[in-house]
Amino acid sequence: MPLIRVPRILARHRMASLVLAVAAGVALIASPAAAATADVATTGVATAGVATPVRVAIQWHQVAAPVPRPAAVTPMASCSRYGCDNKDPNTSGCADGSQYTVVAGNVVLNGVTFATINLRYSPTCGTNWAQISNNRTGDYAVLRVCRDEGDLHCSDSYASSGVSAWSNQMYAYNITATAYATLYLDGGQALGWATA
Repeated sequence: MPLIRVPRILARHRMASLVLAVAAGVALIASPAAAATADVATTGVATAGVATPVRVAIQWHQVAAPVPRPAAVTPMASCSRYGCDNKDPNTSGCADGSQYTVVAGNVVLNGVTFATINLRYSPTCGTNWAQISNNRTGDYAVLRVCRDEGDLHCSDSYASSGVSAWSNQMYAYNITATAYATLYLDGGQALGWATA
């Protein structure tokens, strides 16, 4: 009987059965999942131009299973574009580690700087938000961020007395955005903004 070398088909388990057709000297294997390289001895006759099923005797050569690749980690956000407006950047997934400060400004009263106001940006969502840092514990801060010029498209104001706090976000991809901070102090209100 002639011996035909069948190409490798990788999978995990051996095939229970094969259908082999020999047509014009070409061996074909039909299987949803084969598991190794096989040396196939054929019996039967192929008619020219017609694939005729034949019985086969198979000697299997075990093939090691491929090592699985780790799944790719894709940042997932619960919102996109204008659907992110006035949502928390952390709980929405926009603050996923890729965010950064675009520009920073001082929060000042009577020439004295009391805190830093940061305009933060998320490449994942294309959003901006206001973040205050270096604030003295106990100082009451109100934060917001606005898209475009003026006050027409702004996040809700967020109040905090923590050392670091942030506002909700606004979608502002390739659009001017401004972060605002107001600190309520014993001697008055310290104001600051950062725009880009």
